[in-house]
This record gives sequence, C-alpha cells and structure tokens, in this order.
Amino acid sequence: MIGLVLTALAGCAGCASGHGEGGASPAPDETALRESLGIPADAVQVVVLSQSSHLDLNFLDTFDGYWEKAVRDVLRASFAILDEQPGYRYSVAEVAWLRRYWDEHPESRDSVRRLASSGALHVVGGGLSSPDSLLPGDESLIRDFLLGIRWTQEHLGVTPRAAWVPDSFGHAPSLPSILEHFHVGAVGLARVDGVEVFAKAGPGKPGGIDPFPGSTAETLAGEGSADWIWRAPDGAEALAHWMPFGYMQGDDLDFSFPWFGVAGFGVDWNRPPFIDPGVVPEHLASHVARLAPLSRTPYLFLPIGIDFSWPKRELLAYVKRWNDERYAATGVWAIAATFDDYVALVNGRRRDLPVLEADASPYFMGFYATHPDLKGTLRRATEALVAAEVAGVIAAATGSPYPADLLDHGWDRSAFMNHHDAITGTSTQEALATDLRPWSADALASGEAALAGSLDALAATVDTATPGADAAVLVLNPSGRARTDLTEVDLAFDPPTAAIDVLDEQGRVLPSQWLTTERVADGRVSRGRLLFLARDVPSAGTAAFAVRRVETASPPADSASPVLTLTRGGRPVDDPSAADAVTLANAALSITLTKAAGWCATALTTADGRALFAGPSLDVVGYFDAGGAYRIGSEVGRDFAERTSVCGGQTPTTLAVRERGPARVSVAFVTPDEAAIERVVSLGAELDRADLAITATPPFASTLVVRLRTPFAGSTLTTRIPFTEVERPRHKLFEPTFWPVTGWVDVGRDEPALGVWVANQGTTGVSATDDGTLDVMLTRDTYWDALGPPNHEDLPYTLRLSVGARRGASWREDRVASRALDAYRPLVAVATGAHAGPVPARRSWLAIEEPDVTLSALKAAQDGSADRIVRVIRHGREPVVAHVASAFAGFAVWKADGLEVAAEPVAADASSFTVTLDRSITTLRLVADAP
Repeated sequence: MIGLVLTALAGCAGCASGHGEGGASPAPDETALRESLGIPADAVQVVVLSQSSHLDLNFLDTFDGYWEKAVRDVLRASFAILDEQPGYRYSVAEVAWLRRYWDEHPESRDSVRRLASSGALHVVGGGLSSPDSLLPGDESLIRDFLLGIRWTQEHLGVTPRAAWVPDSFGHAPSLPSILEHFHVGAVGLARVDGVEVFAKAGPGKPGGIDPFPGSTAETLAGEGSADWIWRAPDGAEALAHWMPFGYMQGDDLDFSFPWFGVAGFGVDWNRPPFIDPGVVPEHLASHVARLAPLSRTPYLFLPIGIDFSWPKRELLAYVKRWNDERYAATGVWAIAATFDDYVALVNGRRRDLPVLEADASPYFMGFYATHPDLKGTLRRATEALVAAEVAGVIAAATGSPYPADLLDHGWDRSAFMNHHDAITGTSTQEALATDLRPWSADALASGEAALAGSLDALAATVDTATPGADAAVLVLNPSGRARTDLTEVDLAFDPPTAAIDVLDEQGRVLPSQWLTTERVADGRVSRGRLLFLARDVPSAGTAAFAVRRVETASPPADSASPVLTLTRGGRPVDDPSAADAVTLANAALSITLTKAAGWCATALTTADGRALFAGPSLDVVGYFDAGGAYRIGSEVGRDFAERTSVCGGQTPTTLAVRERGPARVSVAFVTPDEAAIERVVSLGAELDRADLAITATPPFASTLVVRLRTPFAGSTLTTRIPFTEVERPRHKLFEPTFWPVTGWVDVGRDEPALGVWVANQGTTGVSATDDGTLDVMLTRDTYWDALGPPNHEDLPYTLRLSVGARRGASWREDRVASRALDAYRPLVAVATGAHAGPVPARRSWLAIEEPDVTLSALKAAQDGSADRIVRVIRHGREPVVAHVASAFAGFAVWKADGLEVAAEPVAADASSFTVTLDRSITTLRLVADAP
C-alpha cells in the first residue's frame, strides 16, 4: 500500500503536497541549493534525514553523570564518523556539551573546529542549554543565546542560524522575537499544544494526527502543514517546523524491533540483533507516507536522534540504497543533511506556508509549579545579576573595576538553569540536589556578590556629607524610571544609639522602622536591619540618604503612614486574639480580612472605594492532584479536584501582628493544617500595591493554589511571559486551564476603567474562571509521572505576590508593566559613612520616559571593551519612539543585535536621544569610539 501511495504522488508533480503550487518548479536560488545538495532536478519530493542527538544537561542523571556515561562517547563517536565519512552531517544543539568536550579534550580542538567550519558539524540553537522559553526571566534567556553563540563564533568559527528546541513543554509566542534578535531565522520543535506525548492516531486525519480541538496542532493539521511562518506579537517572524511524530521519529529506520525508543541512553546500538538494514526501505517509506500530508512543499523532514543516541553509522548507505531502489518508482529523493539544509529548502517556498501567531501552550501545565524553589531562586538570581550590572557600570564610570568574572559566572549558571528539565523541575531528586539547587543558588550568590562589591565601591565615592549626618545609606535603583519604594539596609553603631532618623536631601524625615535589632544592656541599638521609604531614587541611578542618631525617632514628614486597625464587632481592640477583623490601609489601598472568612480577605478597595475583590480572597485551596511532575491530574484523565480551603475554615487560623510602623504594617495568618500554611499581608507607606507572602508545604498528591476573587467577570486576561504580554482565553483544551506567568497577570474591564494586576516574584501558573476568580499556583507534590521522575516536594515554599489596582482602560495605559517590575526588582541599599566624594548624592545614569518601555539591562559590552550595552523592552504590540537620557556623554548610540554587534546608527551623543523600538527587544550599543 505504501508503495502505491508513493507511486501516485510521484505521478503528480503539481500536487505532490496536495496544496496547489507546493510541487511547482523551484525558483532559481532553490534550484542551485538543490544542485548543491545533490537533489535531481526531477525529484518530486525530498526527504531530509537529519542526524542529531538530544543531549539533556540533566534529567534522569546529573550533568557529570551524563557526561561520563553517555555524552562524551556520543560526541567522540560522532566526530569520528564525520572524519571517516565525507558527506555525513551531524547536529548539536546544547553548546554547554561542546564547550565541555573542548575544555577536556584540547587534543581534538583543531579537528572539531575543522568539522564545524566545513559544515560537517552543525550547531543548531546556539544556546548553552536547550531552553524552556516560558519560565526564565527575560535577561536569562538572552544570555543563554548570547553566551552560547559567542562561544561557537570564538572557538568554532560558526554562527547558528536555526534553533532546535524539540523537547520544551510548550513555547512562548515571543520565541521568534528572541531568535530574530540573534539572526536565527528558523526553529524546530516537537511539542505543541494539542497532541499527546506522541501524536494520537486518527484514521483519515492528515498524517494520522488526531489533535485536540482548538489547539495549535489542530490548526497545523488542518492547514496540512508542519511548517509555518511563526509571527510573534511584535511582528518578528521565524520559519517554524513542527515534528508531529517526535524528534526521534526516524530512530526506527534500521531497528529490527518496535521499541526504538530505547535507541538512546548512550548505548551504541549499531549492530545486530538490534538493527536490520533490510527494513530501511519499508520504514522510510512509512515515514514519507506519514509526513507527506503535513507538507505544503516538496520537502519532508525526518529527525533522527532520541536522547543520548549514537549516530547511525550506515546512514549514508541507507540513503543511497533508497535512492538506488525506490527513487525511480516514487520520485522521492532522500538526503542525509541537517535541519539548516531543510530550512534553506523550505525558505524558497515561504509563499506556500501559513502565517500563524501561534501560542503553543499549554502543552503541559503541572511543571509551572513543580519544585517552585528553583523558579523563585532563579528569578531572584536574574534580578540580582541585572542590578549588579547596573551598579557595576556606574561604579566603573567612577573608577572601580567592573565585576566581569562574577557576572559571567552567574549568567553561565543561570543559562544552565534555563534547560527544559532544570527550571521546570522535572529532573530526578539526585539532579535536583547535585545540580539544580546548587546551580541556581550559585547564580544568586554570584549576582549578590557582584552587586555588593560594586555598591561598596560606589558608596565610597558618593558625596554623602550631609550636615548633621552620622552615617548614610546609598540606594541603587536598577530600573529605568525614578522610584519611591521600601528598601532594607544593615546598620551598625559604635557607640550604640537610642534611635535614628533617616532623612532625604532636603532634610525631611522619611518613614522607617527596625526589622531586627541587637541591643546592649541599656536598650540602645548596636546593630540592626532597617526598613525605610527611599523616596524619588533616580532611574538606573543612586541616591544617598542621611542617617542621624537621636534619642527619640521623629515622626515622618509629609507622609501618610500605613494604618493597621483591629476590630471586634466593628469596635477597635488591641489584642489580636480578640479581633474578628483586621484592616490595613494606606493612601492607595485598603484591605480587610475577617475571622468569619477563615481570615481571608473580604475586601480590597481603592482609596475612592472601588472594589478589587468580590469575595473571600487570599485563600489557599488544595487540589487532590493525580498528575505528575509535568501534568496536573486532569491532563492525564485523572483527578484534579478541590479538597481543602483556608477560607472554608476546616482548620482554625490564628492572627498575629508582625509590623506596625510608619514604613510598613503587616499581619500574618497561620493555619496549622497538613500544609502548615502561613499568609502574610503587608502595606507600605506611599505604595500603590499590597504585598503578599504565602508559605506552604504541599501534602502528597496535591497542588496548592492561591485564590483571588475579583469582580471582573468575563473581562480580559493578560499574562506576562518572556518578552511579551499575551491576552489569554479562560479555557483552552483543559478544565481548568493554567497559563505560565513570569511577571504579572492583569484582569479588568475597560468601562468603567478598572482592573487588578498581580505581580509574581517567581514563576508560576495562573488560571481564571468566567466569574473573575484567579487561581495562582503555589506548589505541588504529586505522583510519579510516566514521563519521568516523581514530583516529590517536601520543602516549604514562599510565593510572593503583589496586588495593585489598574485604573486605565488597559494595562498599558496604567503603566502596569513598570509598576509590576517595581514589585520584583527591589531597590538595593548599602550603609556608608558621611563623607565628601566626587559623585553627586543623587544621580541618574539612564532614564526612559515612555510608560510602556522598561529597562532590561545596562551592562558592559561582552567583548570587554569600554562600550556600554542598553537593552530595553517595549511592552505591547505597536512600535514606540522612546526618549532616553543618560550620563554617557560622548558615547555614540547604535542599534545592535543580541550579540551586541552595532548595526544601525541612532545618535551621535548618548546624553539625550530618541530611538524607534520596532520590536519588543531592542539592544543599544553605546560606543566609546564610534565605528
């Protein structure tokens, strides 16, 4: 039957793909490409057999374990085959492994470089890892590709032009934007929403695919095309190829038994009884028959290379045999080539491909909250590294060394953590303990050390000689706009002091309070950690605040301090144990929590009385979850059902007042049930958000969510993920549908303009119901998953959220992107003496005026030059003209790519300029000596 199908296809050159012009005569440039690949001019179809090996950094084993047991031998064998067989092609996606081979085998460097420069060895993707694109922070993803591609350029002399992310569990709609920024024009992926791990069989369906209704897979199957032009929300495009039958589809090419999924594991299977070359023609014919209905062009792609698989030694012979025996009858020509070659062929037929703004999620949903400590630590590491670069650039401008080594190490660890089995938390317990938790902690420690060193150096040069000051605090604002926010600093006093005042540059007392103190016998403070309101800290800059020793702390000037009120039956009480309600209020918000609702929030209102909550909120709901590390129970046809609720009052909850000062008020609620839940609610002086910290240890077979009930039924739901914001439907494929969120989620209405935004200081998943209820994933502990290791999580985790009111008709109009960024990119403070210095007490080094543009990075150029790199993010779909002011007078401004290569002049002087932001990501190079 297969032979008859292929013969019929061969007899219809114009309808080879079943889509009109798909089999028409190739364009002249395509003709030349076909000739260079040895494809006959009359070939109706071409199947590209692409040999690679998917090399996880860690998953079922550790990085070192995989190296010793599999990767080193796989690479050695691959390089040997490339040396021995001219015309063989092999692809590697994970540059971290090439780098390790390079470092440990210096005797092979010339050979590896020669293989790469000749085209025998291809690098696809170019990142240090094969990254997940849904969960990492923006800069962490950028650095993954920056470090990986720069390494291939410097050591191998090649620049990847196609990406390879076959195993990521869904993909961000902004992935084409990221790739375009690195001149990567294509991407290969195997997992899109709408199919099982392996595609469901469906008689009569294109290629036998039976996808879920309403999915990306259904759209592509309906289009009859596994290739499409993937357009990002900002207009960036990439040629995308979906491997509907897995990235190891062709591994069975010569296998004599059906379980070819064991082809990997670092074992050389290239011998009988495992292989039987005699089955190759029929197996290849079967693959061609499956792929043909999903191609609008004459080109078919057959990937070969499951995890840690050895290359097929006889691949060239298999291809020759097919062409010798089957080409004349079928018109199908086979070539052993690379994904890059396939992309080049299909690019000549772009006019035949559908253009989709694909949102290839949800593929799996459980991993959004699996081992959440990894996600939270990595997010903090990213923010620390970003802040350290800002501090390092400022300090370097005043004569201090830039902490390049610490920063490079931190970003390197961060890039390793982007791996799709790392930040997702889907590796084994051994990998978690040996690699993932140490790597993420190392990234954080590197960022904090670099930040502390630069701040200390900078503090010594800033003019803090305020009259009457006994000490000073220097505050860094790493954001691109001026900010007023709370910050913390450690102070020491010798001799001890009774109290202190913190003053701004006009000598006004700022709200402050001690968080912790060490006191001497008479009660005076010898050291402590202070919380205070740092007002009007300049953008990407610093401000110095004076510290004055006093006998009694002065009341803050010109400040409406937050208020905490305990009541019982509506009347004020002093004893928290006697209260049945507590209200926290400041100039922007008021939040009330009541004992009758299990100490959940019964009201969150704006200063003018507009309601942001419609029912008991800040609830912690426990779902019985029969899923695993990757998927919640409902995704696998099992239970995912509500079991417990704090607001339901199954377990008594106690109230404690944590803070009651002029800078911040906070209360804590402890529910000593199986999950040992603690919820802390805080309001700060002059802030327009409420900060929440929810800590819990998940019981076995459960997922915990934080529930917020809003009044915005049927309103828009917008989520922030790397480099884009996406308006999401309430339901897609599953009930409930959880969406990944790496920054914030906004829900609200346009008329009258009101909404609520929730910023997340980690990475998690959010679902929304039609009545306006938001469920934010907190943590999970679930069954063993058939796809991999069990998700056993017996550690408490603290999810930090911030909630604010959106008053504009849209999140863009009300600067939600900038306001949410403030919630998870903290101001950083360091104590210093009161002294004269050459740097002004208050200075901005970079300012961006537009409300829908945020600063992503201000750093030294990666090449070690005196140039500076500025990266900004444009929020929303439309181009923006940004006005930028900086302290880098004399630097020329150029638009650059993700590799920091200057490409287009913008302004002769960086002190004040405008730049058009055509895409969501814009990198600028401030050039000390114009090129």
